[in-house]
Amino acid sequence: MRFADPQACPDCRGAIAGQPVCPHCGLDLTSPEVRQLWQTLLQADELLARATLKRDSAASSPPPPVAPVRQDIPAYVPRVATAPAVPPSSISPGAILLGLGAVCILVAGFVFLTVTWGSLGVTGRALVLLAFTAAVGGIGAWVTGRKLRGSAEALWAVFLGLFTLDWFAARQQGLWGLDAVPFTVISVVWAAVAFGLASLITVTSRKALGRNLLTTMIAAGVAPWFGATVLGVRLWDEEGWRPFWAALVATGFVSVFVLLAARLRLSVTAALLAGFAAIATVLSVIAAVVEAVEAPSLAELTREGHGVPLLLTIAVAVAVGLFERRATMAAAAFAGLAAVTLVVLPVNEAWPDRGAYVLGAALVLAGALALRGSDAWSRGGRIATAVVSLVLGASALPWVANLGSIAGDGAEGGGGADFWSRSTAIAETPGPWWLAGIVFGALTAGAFLVRWWPEVQQFKPLVTPAAAVLGAGGLLSAVAATSPPYAALAMLAIGLGAVLAEVLARQQLWWALAGPALIAVAPVVPLVSTSASLVVWLLAAATLAAVAVRSTDRWRTEPSSFAAAAWAMGSAGIAAVLGDADDDLVAMSLVVAAAVGLVPASTVLRGRSGRLGVEAATALIAAVGLGFAAGNASLAWQALLWTVAGAVLVLLSFVTPDRRFFQKVGAVALGVAYVLRLVASDVDVVEAYTLPFGIVLLAAGWWAMRGDDAVGSVRALAPGLTLVLLPSLPQALDAPASLRALLLGLGALLVLAIGAWRHWKAPFVAGAVVVGVLVIANLGPYAFVVPRWVLIATAGALLLGAGVTWEDRVRDGRAVARYVAAMR
Repeated sequence: MRFADPQACPDCRGAIAGQPVCPHCGLDLTSPEVRQLWQTLLQADELLARATLKRDSAASSPPPPVAPVRQDIPAYVPRVATAPAVPPSSISPGAILLGLGAVCILVAGFVFLTVTWGSLGVTGRALVLLAFTAAVGGIGAWVTGRKLRGSAEALWAVFLGLFTLDWFAARQQGLWGLDAVPFTVISVVWAAVAFGLASLITVTSRKALGRNLLTTMIAAGVAPWFGATVLGVRLWDEEGWRPFWAALVATGFVSVFVLLAARLRLSVTAALLAGFAAIATVLSVIAAVVEAVEAPSLAELTREGHGVPLLLTIAVAVAVGLFERRATMAAAAFAGLAAVTLVVLPVNEAWPDRGAYVLGAALVLAGALALRGSDAWSRGGRIATAVVSLVLGASALPWVANLGSIAGDGAEGGGGADFWSRSTAIAETPGPWWLAGIVFGALTAGAFLVRWWPEVQQFKPLVTPAAAVLGAGGLLSAVAATSPPYAALAMLAIGLGAVLAEVLARQQLWWALAGPALIAVAPVVPLVSTSASLVVWLLAAATLAAVAVRSTDRWRTEPSSFAAAAWAMGSAGIAAVLGDADDDLVAMSLVVAAAVGLVPASTVLRGRSGRLGVEAATALIAAVGLGFAAGNASLAWQALLWTVAGAVLVLLSFVTPDRRFFQKVGAVALGVAYVLRLVASDVDVVEAYTLPFGIVLLAAGWWAMRGDDAVGSVRALAPGLTLVLLPSLPQALDAPASLRALLLGLGALLVLAIGAWRHWKAPFVAGAVVVGVLVIANLGPYAFVVPRWVLIATAGALLLGAGVTWEDRVRDGRAVARYVAAMR
C-alpha cells in the first residue's frame, strides 16, 4: 500500500488514529468525497503493483487484472473510536437542589426561633412549632408515597431537624414546664424519641422505596450517641460516679439501641451505634485500669472496691470468650493482661521498684513454659505473655542505656586513668545489678522456651541465636550496673563475643557476625586508660584472629580479619603513647605498623580468606597515622611518612603479581611526599611541584601510544601537557618579558613542532594555544602605546578584508579544522 494509508489523512498526511475527523486539518473522513477518494487510491495502488511487477519480472506474464471499483469498500476510516460510556453521576442536579433547599429550610427555622420567637405567646409558639413540623412531615410522607427517594431523603432530614429544634426550644422557652426538667432527662428522652421516629420513618418508607433511607438511619444512629454522652458526663461530673461506672452506663444505654437497630434491619444505624458502644467500652476499660493504678494497694483494690471494675472486665471478657468462639482468643488475651495488671499492682506497691520486675519476669517464664496448647485460650494467653515480655523488655532498656553511657565515657576518657579505674554509670538504672540479671535472665529463658509455641515453628532456627544474643547483652548490662573497671567490662565483652562466635558459627550470616561484632566493639570501652587499652586491644586482636582462622564463611572471615588487624596494628600507636613518645613517633609507629602488616597480607595470605580484611585494616591504620601526622607533625616528618608508605607499596607491587595497582598508589604517595618536602624546604617555584609529574605522565602516555595504536594523543598526552604547560601560564602572563615566559614559549613551540611532526592532535593544539596566548600577552603593552586611530584603522581593515574574502576564510577554516581532526 503506497497511496491508500488508513492511518494518515489524505490531505495533510497527519496521523488520524481511527478518528472520524482529521485532528490536524479538520477534514471530514466519512464524507462521500473521501470515500470515493479512498477507492481511487486503492486503484492507484493496484496499477502501481502491476507496473512494478512488469519491471521486475524477467519473463513476460499477463498483468494482474485491474480491480474494479467496488461499492462495498469500507469508508476511509474503517473504525471510528467511540468515547467510553460515562457512568451516570450519583449526585444529580436535583439532589443538589434538594440539599440546598433542606439547608435553607433549617436555617430559616433556626432564624425564626431565635429572632421572631419572642413576639409570640406560649400558645402561638406551640402552634407554630407543631404546624411547621407537621407540614414538613406530611409533605415527606406524600413524596415517599410517590417513590421520590431524593425528595424523601431531604424532607425527612428537615423533619427530624425541626423536631430537634422544637424539642430543645420548648425546653429553653419553658413550654409546658419543661425548663424544670433536668437537661440530662430531656436529652435521654429526646434520644429515645428521635431514634423511634427515625426508625419508624425508615421502616415504613422501606416498602414504598424498596430500600432504607440513609438520612433517617444516620439520624437514628446519632441520637443515642448524644443521649449516652450527656448521661455519662452527668453521672461522672455532677453525680460523682467513678468514670468506669459512668462509661458502663453509657455503654449499656447505647447497647439497647444497637439491639433494636439490628432487629429492625437498620444496618447503618447499627454500625454507628456499635462504633459508639465499642468506644465507650474501651473508655470504660481504660477507666478501670486507671482506677486500679491510682489505688494499687491490696486494701484499696479489695476493701475499697477499686479493683472491682477490672475484675468485672475480666469476667465479661471470659464470658464473651465462652459464648463467642470467634472472639475467644482476643478475650483470653485481654483477660490475661487485665489479670496481670491486677496482680502486679499490689505486689509492686508492697515492694516498690522491685516487685513489678520480679513478678513480671516470673510471669514471662511461666507463660512461655506453660502456654503451648493449640486452643484459642492458649493462643490468647500467648499473646498476653508476648505483650508482658515487650513491656518487661522496654523497662530493661535503661540498663542497656547505662551500658552505652559507660562505653561512651570510657571512649572519651583521654587515657589518663590507671588500669583498674572503675566505670562511671551516667544513665540512671531502675534497679541494682541483680534485678537486671533477673529481668534479662527471664527474657532470655523465655525467648528460648517459645521454641515450642506453634506460631514460632517456622522461625524456630532464629530463636536460639536470638536468645543467645539477648543473654549476652543482658549479662553485660547487669555487670555494667555494678560499675566495674573499664578493662574488666571490656574483657567480659570479648569473652562473651568469643562464646557467641563459637555458638552461632553455623547460624545465618547476621547472627554469625554478632560475636565478632561484640569483640570488635569492646576495645572502645577502656580508652579511658592507655595501659588498659593496650592489653584489651591485643586481646581483642588475638580473639578475632582465632575467630577468623576457625571461620569457614568468607563473609565472616574478612570482617573478623579486618578488626583483628586494625586493633593489632593500632596497638603500636597505643604502645608509643604509653612510652611517652612524641606525636611524630606516634604517627610513625602507626604507619610502620601498617607497612609491616601489609607485607604478610600481600604475600603470605595470597589466595586465602582474610587477605582483603587485613589489607583494608592496613589502609585504615595508615590513613589514621598520616592524618594524625597532618595535625601534629612537621611537614618534613609528614614527607618521610608518605615516603615510607609509597616505597613499601611500590616494592610490594614487584613481588605481588595480583597487586600491581600498589605501584600506582605508591607513586601517588611518593608524589605527595615530594610535594610536602618542597613545601617544607620553602620552595616557591611552581614548576618544581608540577613539572616532574607532568614529565612522568607524558612518558606514560607516550608508552601507551607506542604499545597500542588505538590510544589517541588526547587521551594519552593531554593530562601530561596540562600539568607541564598550564601551571606556568598565569605567572608568564603576569610577566610576559620574564625568563619564565621565554622558557614557557620555547617549550610550547617545541610541543607544537612535535605535534606537527608526529601528526598528534594534543601537542599541536596545546602548543598553538599557549604560543598564541603568550604572543598576545607580549603585544598587549605595545598596543596601549599606539594611537587610538591606528588601532581603529587596523581593526577596520581587518574587518574589510575578512568580509571581502569571507568565503575563502571559511573554506580555509574548515580545512584547518579537518586537518586538526585528522590528527591522532
